[in-house]
Amino acid sequence: MLTAMDARNFKQALEELRKAQTDRQVALFESPGCSNCSECRFCNHCTACHDCNYTQNSTGCVSCNHVDQCESCTNSTHLESCRRCHDSSYLTLCEDCAHCTYCYGCIGLVRAEFCILNVAYPRKEWFERVKALKAAGPGR
Repeated sequence: MLTAMDARNFKQALEELRKAQTDRQVALFESPGCSNCSECRFCNHCTACHDCNYTQNSTGCVSCNHVDQCESCTNSTHLESCRRCHDSSYLTLCEDCAHCTYCYGCIGLVRAEFCILNVAYPRKEWFERVKALKAAGPGR
C-alpha cells in the first residue's frame, strides 16, 4: 500500500488513522469518564493520561498518583491544580516545578521544599501558612 501512496493519499490515510485512534482506551481499570488514556487505574474524567493512579480531572499526565486538576505533569504524587510539574510531591497551584516537595503557588522552582510563592519557610510555619491560605479560599 505504501508503494502507490502519494503525499495526498498519505495525509488522508494519516487523518483516518488519527480518527480511528481518537477516544481509545487501553488497559484502563475503574476509570470512568476518561478519554484517550492508557494503563490508568482508579482515575476519573482524565484526558490523554498514561500510567496514572487515582488521578482526576487531569490532562496529559504520565506516571502520576493522587493528582487533581493537573496538566502535563509527570512522575509526581499528591498534586492539585498544577501544570508541567515533574518528579514532585505535595504541590498545589504550582507551575513548571521539578523535584519539589511541599510547595504552594510556586512557579519554576527546582529542588525546593516548603515554599509559598517561591519563598522558603520553616516546615512548621509552612503548614500553618498553607492552612490559613486554604481557609481563606484562594482561587484555583
